[in-house]
Amino acid sequence: GWKEVAATIPPSAVVRVFQSKGWALTPAGIFRADDSGFAPVGPPAPWKGQPTGFWVGDDGAIAVADAQADAIHRLDAGSSTWSKERSPIAHPRDVAGPAGDRWVCGDGGLAHGEGPHWSRLGASGLRLGRWISTPGGGLVAGQSGVFAARKLQ
Repeated sequence: GWKEVAATIPPSAVVRVFQSKGWALTPAGIFRADDSGFAPVGPPAPWKGQPTGFWVGDDGAIAVADAQADAIHRLDAGSSTWSKERSPIAHPRDVAGPAGDRWVCGDGGLAHGEGPHWSRLGASGLRLGRWISTPGGGLVAGQSGVFAARKLQ
């Protein structure tokens, strides 16, 4: 059925579904939907401004794309501290997948990471803003168009 709850996040929040639960990304941090609205998850946000993309893993790990800082912020499962990694592409707009199988897209194109090793897919000048995972790859879209991507073999 349908249940209405009080608005507890700003309208500018990036809202997504992971593991059949609603999640939201705001300048203040990450929030998970519950019966009374959206409740904060983890420590306060290390980013400034409104980040544009995030991912939540089955184990509760979180990754956030921070275009302003050219960074990916990570909150590992069970951790109480965010870690910051330099993005493999300029101005990351979205991120998906665990550290061992991560996709990042943004103003610098698309990259796939397996652990510490990154591979660029397509031209570095592609402006991409959203990633949708599919088995073996995903769909990526932005000002440069819509593309299907597969892991490099």
